[in-house]
Amino acid sequence: MQSNKPKISERVEALELSVENLSAANLGMAQALENQRRVVVSLAEKMDAIFYLSSANQPITEEAVDARVIDLKEKELKAETEQALTNGDIKPAKVVGNQSFVVVRELDKDTKKVIQPRAQIALAYMPDEVKDDFLGKKKGDKIENGNVIIEIIEVYDFVKPEGK
Repeated sequence: MQSNKPKISERVEALELSVENLSAANLGMAQALENQRRVVVSLAEKMDAIFYLSSANQPITEEAVDARVIDLKEKELKAETEQALTNGDIKPAKVVGNQSFVVVRELDKDTKKVIQPRAQIALAYMPDEVKDDFLGKKKGDKIENGNVIIEIIEVYDFVKPEGK
């Protein structure tokens, strides 16, 4: 008598397919959660900026709020760099290398107006085509990238932990 039960190999394949589908769904939910987290953080930053402008009796305009948010982010990034220096995780360097930590600012190519006052890049994690633009550059050097000029304002090297 032939049973209508699927063979073990068919059941295993069905389970594997179910696991793949669940994994894909889980990844999608994680990405959606991360997007929602970013939205909440952005709103909190804007609320902080509005509160600051209000308490300082300054006009609350979109430009003023954005400028305050950028200023706070710049200060936060500077503090992170200072902490990494204090901890001995990075050290000042003269030239950008494969393991460098580079601080840049972005300028509009035409107006030379600062678009982003501070961004921090760990070159070890960048694609080669991006990394190649930075290698060998020094503080003050500029890289043209479309309508943006990237100016290197600080260069550090990561310090390898002792014993490794």
